[in-house]
Amino acid sequence: MKLYTRVIGVTRAKELIFTGKIISAEEVFQLGMINQVVVPDELMSTAEKLATEFSKKAPIAISLAEAAINKSFEAPMKVGLDYEVECFASCFATQDQKESILTGEHGYLVLGHPNPAPIFLCPGPHSRS
Repeated sequence: MKLYTRVIGVTRAKELIFTGKIISAEEVFQLGMINQVVVPDELMSTAEKLATEFSKKAPIAISLAEAAINKSFEAPMKVGLDYEVECFASCFATQDQKESILTGEHGYLVLGHPNPAPIFLCPGPHSRS
């Protein structure tokens, strides 16, 4: 329920939870609860493409970004922000960061997106890009 309230707001979360209303994948997408809707036949290939995209990024930065995002849900704002700064600073001491500068690749995430959404793929009737 905490995720619902953070992503779609208290009022809409209460409506969905209290009524038990089942909503379509398209509605879930429009609410910002998932990143995209794909037809079932494209689900695996879409997930693999996303995983491939993630795998091209610096693994330590991805791991630290994930930890900071998770912490932001578990801790008060100040604690989450302080942890984010620690994670961001930690990236600069890694071989990944040095290789990124040498190759000119953008392998690091900018931590602290103001409206993070979970990454889920949901089979549905329409494909979204």
